[in-house]
Amino acid sequence: MPPPTPLAGHTSAGDPSVGATMPIPAGARSVVVDFQCTGGTFFEVGFGDRTTRGNAMMLDDAPYHGRCGGTKEFAWPVVAGMDGTLHVLIPANADWTAVPHFSTDEFTRDAAVTMDCKKFSWVAGELSDADNGYLTKAFGADEWRTRVDQAATDLAAQAASSQSPLKGLLTQLVPRLRDPALKPGSSQSVTQPIGTQVGDACTANQTEFVIQAHFGG
Repeated sequence: MPPPTPLAGHTSAGDPSVGATMPIPAGARSVVVDFQCTGGTFFEVGFGDRTTRGNAMMLDDAPYHGRCGGTKEFAWPVVAGMDGTLHVLIPANADWTAVPHFSTDEFTRDAAVTMDCKKFSWVAGELSDADNGYLTKAFGADEWRTRVDQAATDLAAQAASSQSPLKGLLTQLVPRLRDPALKPGSSQSVTQPIGTQVGDACTANQTEFVIQAHFGG
């Protein structure tokens, strides 16, 4: 592979998104990007042309999220149809740099992690519906509790059968959902810290984490 070509740019609140061309060398099967931004704010970094081919989920890739500070390493597979566009979103005044390292090595997804991510996205949708349905007064506390109990049952079954490194995190979430002192409308907030760790693991595995819900938009 040829030596990496560093990329750099600037974002602002009025112009938070940029697409930087990152040409893909012939024979490349994966890429690792060393990303850094200053400003101490939220960022999203994705790889692939979303403008001409629609949503990145069509490529089964997942954007990385985080806060600026230090150098972070993000990896993606290189698949047919990618045009080599690095998408950077930082909704603030910030400078960023990215150094892509292409490789002929295949990006390998963990099939067990992929399965757990897809199953957990269903549970996350159940919790979203429970909380948002209650908060928008579509139903009351009893229905909220019934829905959260069902989500806990589904999650317990998933954790029991999990063969991935996420098994421990999934197991930890179950008693939080079954806590009788859990306040109506709060299931997502109490599971958020662990849920974020699960989401980060799904992104690192390049498994798009998609929540399908009926309440809350």
